[in-house]
Amino acid sequence: KVARWNDISGDGVDLISSGSRRPKLINNGINGNPAIRFEGTGDIALASEVTHPTYGTKPFTWIVVLKAESTGHWDNIFSTNDAPWSSLNSGWNGGWRSIAICSNGVHGWGYVASDKLDINIGTEFNVVSLMFDGNTAAIYHNLVKKGSWTPSGWSDAKQGYVVMGMAMQNHHDYNGYIGEALAYTSGMP
Repeated sequence: KVARWNDISGDGVDLISSGSRRPKLINNGINGNPAIRFEGTGDIALASEVTHPTYGTKPFTWIVVLKAESTGHWDNIFSTNDAPWSSLNSGWNGGWRSIAICSNGVHGWGYVASDKLDINIGTEFNVVSLMFDGNTAAIYHNLVKKGSWTPSGWSDAKQGYVVMGMAMQNHHDYNGYIGEALAYTSGMP
């Protein structure tokens, strides 16, 4: 079981978990390569203890190497502006408005931040990229552009934490593997 996934940027955004909430390291999880396995239930996740500079209308690019086991509705895979572990299953408390790559596109928390939910990741190996230039968002699967839009409500997001494997404030648990995740603080082509 995984207790820590270290951030290699040097910014200290290490992801942690403890007890029964720890995901598993599977040595051949994605195409024979190591990956972290999230169960899709039971609040299994990794989350940072420090905030990340990606939030609101600040540009970003997120890239996640993954393989889903199933693709439910709003299964949050990766976010950098979610609530901390101390807000687990707290609902609206705290004011965090997570924007997450999810199993069917992009999910904005709480009906405030707009979604883009018509883009299913499927259950094959995938590299999912979400880019936001401060105005327009675009999502890619394996370098194929799947959609772009002008999000509403993303400006309401306060600075939050990196979370992998679920939505911290409710039960949007991801069922599948994550092999790598990158979070850049610019909208990259």
